[in-house]
Amino acid sequence: MLSDIQTHIHMGKILFFLFIFLPSNTFGAAFLIYNQDAKANGMGMAVVSSIDNPSAIFYNPALLVYQKGFSFLSGIQ
Repeated sequence: MLSDIQTHIHMGKILFFLFIFLPSNTFGAAFLIYNQDAKANGMGMAVVSSIDNPSAIFYNPALLVYQKGFSFLSGIQ
């Protein structure tokens, strides 16, 4: 029979391995940045007045009036 100290050490090891090896879907806030366009990322997200593609609906919807023709933008996250 295990002593109380050995039981606590054993339970601590089990909890440690459960927390380390179980998958988790937690992210820090820095990983939850909604980037809509590669050009915007390259410009440091400073594209409010200069975006010229369909991602304008995210950055500045008023620029949609100046879009020429029909365009479509898709992506995955």
